[in-house]
Amino acid sequence: MFTPHPAGAFCAVVSMICGAALSPAQAEVLGGRLSLAHSAFVDDTSMAKSAAVGSIELPMGERFSMQSDLGLAGLHALDDKTVNITTHAILHFGADSAAGLFYGVDMMNGGSDDFLGLEYARNLGAAQVEAYVAGIDSAEGSATLLGLAGEMPLSGGPFSLGAALDHASVGGGRSATRFGLTGGYAVGESTRLVAEIGTLGGGIGVDDTSGGYVKVGVDFTFGRNAGTTFGQRSVFNSIPGL
Repeated sequence: MFTPHPAGAFCAVVSMICGAALSPAQAEVLGGRLSLAHSAFVDDTSMAKSAAVGSIELPMGERFSMQSDLGLAGLHALDDKTVNITTHAILHFGADSAAGLFYGVDMMNGGSDDFLGLEYARNLGAAQVEAYVAGIDSAEGSATLLGLAGEMPLSGGPFSLGAALDHASVGGGRSATRFGLTGGYAVGESTRLVAEIGTLGGGIGVDDTSGGYVKVGVDFTFGRNAGTTFGQRSVFNSIPGL
């Protein structure tokens, strides 16, 4: 099985996104995002994750679009790299809601696990909410992934607050759940500083992955919608990363 080099794969997606952002056909790009983040456990900073994710969404007709994500992460405690590639087929019901079918692959140590799921996003006034469910066949057995996230601006200003929940469970009763409170500060129209504090409980395939964590990062967006319809989907959002 061919496994792309993580750095080369990520450079390719960044080049694709930058090319789309600067091309004359930018009006045909619904949205794009480049996110950089670092997270670590409060009690053990060696259990950390540095990640970069690039996403782009293109129209596929009046009500359909296609979103592609590519992420690279360094898991410091495991001294390893991971690559995530996900594609979303999206149906837009209007300006305020959309549903998607997504397929993704997580790669690490020359192996890979693929997953298939459904997702839904909706604007509730100024607030944005999205949820997903997915199934995966991994070396640890069949697993189910669940997630829910929401965010809203504060009084129309540059600050925003939200929360995110990700859960993964496999056979044998093992599971991992991540819950975090999120915050953002808009720096101009296309750049946002983000932070998260939360807790991760349980573990699947990785020891000692429970405890409080902190996460900081920056998001860059472009395109007609100033971002993508959905966030990244990856097993490593819950296990073993944050």
